[in-house]
Amino acid sequence: MPDADFSLSEFERGLELADYVRELAQAQPDFAQLLTEASVSSERAECFRASGVRYAALITETWCPDSLHTVPLLVRLHQAVPELEVRVWKRSTDAALSLRIASEPPGAPPPGVPHIAYWDAAFREIGHFRERPDSLTAYLEEESRNFRTRLRMEQRERVRSETLAGLLAAASTSSEPSSRPGRPGTSRRSSARSTPTQR
Repeated sequence: MPDADFSLSEFERGLELADYVRELAQAQPDFAQLLTEASVSSERAECFRASGVRYAALITETWCPDSLHTVPLLVRLHQAVPELEVRVWKRSTDAALSLRIASEPPGAPPPGVPHIAYWDAAFREIGHFRERPDSLTAYLEEESRNFRTRLRMEQRERVRSETLAGLLAAASTSSEPSSRPGRPGTSRRSSARSTPTQR
């Protein structure tokens, strides 16, 4: 269980969304375009309002590509639903608090970013948005596989050359075990030392 329930008073001490948007715009040149293109229809805004969400806590990092695409939509939701209050924390500077916002126990792995927790007007937890929808993850993974397949064919001369070098390197003898056995393109032994191993 989490160390302690995240409270409304703690929520209110978070960074205002507008302040974070200014920081993100400086860190990510593409943010301005994504914000301009982002929109939320009145029907979706009403659906969000009907869910009862009054408070939203965003855990994020300025370098995160998923956050870069999520924050513009959160900004538009905030504009469409003015009663929504949003606060922001960076995972890297508020690690322990991030776990509590994400309803994770102390010592758990840090939550993925972006992570958005929702509460109602009585500050009762409603739900969590974690990184990206599963459908988007599946799409990105499939496109990544397709891209890597195309890239290997387009750069097949390099692939052949470096693969052959790896095959030959794996067959070379050495006196010192590798500290990372079995990683791609290397042997299970390292040739970093030229002196015989002490016996």
